[in-house]
Amino acid sequence: MRYELFIALRHIIARKRQTILSVAAIGIAVMILMVSQAFMARFTKELYDKTVNNLPHVVILPREEDEYIHLYKNIVDMINDIDGVVASSPYLIGEASFNFRDNTKNAVLKGIIPCRKTM
Repeated sequence: MRYELFIALRHIIARKRQTILSVAAIGIAVMILMVSQAFMARFTKELYDKTVNNLPHVVILPREEDEYIHLYKNIVDMINDIDGVVASSPYLIGEASFNFRDNTKNAVLKGIIPCRKTM
């Protein structure tokens, strides 16, 4: 028997209560770590599903000097004619400020054409 193993076994046998408490503490710590990792994995999957899967794969923006795309219906028709395109929908985004008595709230509004919104 190796000398280090002999000393380790001697301490374990001599200090049974301390050994049991140490093993229990390590077991509880590992359990907490596994549970927290499971929660984080589920949270990451939900976050991914709610953000990435709901975002468009391609966004076409107007030029920097323009506020919106002129003749967007022609562009939407050209995009729909491309092979592999499942759906396309134009939308307009703008900032808004709402006031009611002393309350003021800011928001970003996204306007869509409901009949064209298909997924």
